[in-house]
Amino acid sequence: MKWTQLTKKGEDLPLLIVDAAANGFIRYFTIFHDEKTKIRNYRQAFGIRSISEDDFLKYLQMYKNNETKIKKWTDDWVDKFKNFKIYVEKINGLDLKNKTNSQLGRIFKEYSEYYIKVCSYAYDYHFIGSFYPDKIITIFEKRELGLDKINSLMGLVLTLEKPIFINKEEFAFLNLAIKVKQKKLNEDLIKKQLKQHREKYGFLGMYLHEGELISLDVYQKRLNKLLKKSSGALSRNLFEKKNKFKKNLIAINQLKSELKLSDLEFRNIKTLRYVLFSSIYCDELYTYCAYRAKLLLQEISRRYGFAYRQLINMTHAEIQNLFKENLSNELLAKINGRLSGSMYLLKNNQVKILIGEKFKKYLKSHRQKLNKLKTAKLVRGESACLGRAKGRVQLIKKIEDIKKFKHGSILIATTTIPQYLPAMKKARAFVTDEGGLLSHAAIMSREFKKPCVIGTKIATEVFQDGDIVDVDANKGIVKKL
Repeated sequence: MKWTQLTKKGEDLPLLIVDAAANGFIRYFTIFHDEKTKIRNYRQAFGIRSISEDDFLKYLQMYKNNETKIKKWTDDWVDKFKNFKIYVEKINGLDLKNKTNSQLGRIFKEYSEYYIKVCSYAYDYHFIGSFYPDKIITIFEKRELGLDKINSLMGLVLTLEKPIFINKEEFAFLNLAIKVKQKKLNEDLIKKQLKQHREKYGFLGMYLHEGELISLDVYQKRLNKLLKKSSGALSRNLFEKKNKFKKNLIAINQLKSELKLSDLEFRNIKTLRYVLFSSIYCDELYTYCAYRAKLLLQEISRRYGFAYRQLINMTHAEIQNLFKENLSNELLAKINGRLSGSMYLLKNNQVKILIGEKFKKYLKSHRQKLNKLKTAKLVRGESACLGRAKGRVQLIKKIEDIKKFKHGSILIATTTIPQYLPAMKKARAFVTDEGGLLSHAAIMSREFKKPCVIGTKIATEVFQDGDIVDVDANKGIVKKL
């Protein structure tokens, strides 16, 4: 079977979320999509999530043939996530330790149903992003605009239409710094507000079920750095960041009359912007909901006597079965085997999880392919934000790598996620293996106006920490010097 890569995060995701996606395809997919394009073959291996080439082509064609579905299904995704968010916040307020096993089991089952539903939408924006931005470029090309003008317009179209968690966090922190600078808060109130800020936004330091909240020490250092600026400078910075969304919206609305766009053309532009916003917003919500549900998962782990990391590498059915019968030694051995490496495989709607020697067989073949790539000197991709930069490579493969990232380095990753933002602010340019014009790296590069080459497929295998590279985002080329 030929596989088409959807996404690659560097390391395997916990089985809990991969299994949610597979269950979404099996149980809920046809409620929101259709039987002919149902995804039947899906796998996670070596940090890569893929579906079969046949599934990919059928699903892509469905979107191309019926573009009205794009907004409808994006609406569904956002609505399901809003319901999920409300539910996990409710869980967070429960006294779980005093619940009986039966009650705890019912809570997890409800949580699992919400989780599986939202995950059935997890990859749609990859399909949309593979063709829809080109549709907008074609609209501009019909006006016989020059390449520079088209690039400028696409940069405008592909901006966030309203603030997401990351923006709101920045607004709130700047506002806190202004109050401190103006001496409106005493030391006790500063500590209290930093704790409240951490409770609300600290999850941005996590990714899905892993990682920890951003520490108070990190927030304090950030505050101290901001306080070196004047109150006026901080206020102007806050106003500019908030006003940027309003300015972009005005500019977007002016395009219709300036370019004499038809109602359909303008609607296509607005749909693309809505999908872009929703994909980033929902990506943040995956981690937010995982954070809010952590107390539930920790209580199940504590009650049944195994580690949190073991629990998040179980399937939803395996966890639900804990409430019916004791954890067997056989299942515990399988879970521990998964922690050493596994392949999650949905094949014709049947789930298999390969570990041990069966997994090592696939791993050996994968490593042989990677070794061939290390001799390459140049990679090509798609330009997400024009520009050119030279610098020393720093690879980011996991959240822990962010702390070591140095100012002026070239950030190379399989893809970027909201938690990479501190490193992205320091980077001179971004390069990713995957992603299209709707990807996180593409959006943030336009926000920061930094050169960015996406979709290289192999950059993290070709380049190593310390390599000096030339990122030519004007041509979509990254070259080792």
